[in-house]
Amino acid sequence: HDQAQRILGALPGSPAARIDVGSPVDAIVAGAAATEASLIIMGTRRATGLAALGSVSRRVLHDAHCSVLLATPAPAGE
Repeated sequence: HDQAQRILGALPGSPAARIDVGSPVDAIVAGAAATEASLIIMGTRRATGLAALGSVSRRVLHDAHCSVLLATPAPAGE
């Protein structure tokens, strides 16, 4: 939670964070719809290409009403 607040504080505008309980896909998609989000940012695995997509990110990409940005982690040591 503290890390999310630091990231939010560094972003321009008025971004919002949510913490929900339940199915990750349902919580992400419903939370984005409830807040009328224009963008969902999600992390991926260290893999590249389609292998980087897990079951949650695939379903969010498919079900979300807004754009979804998938961010890969930086290589170790960076």
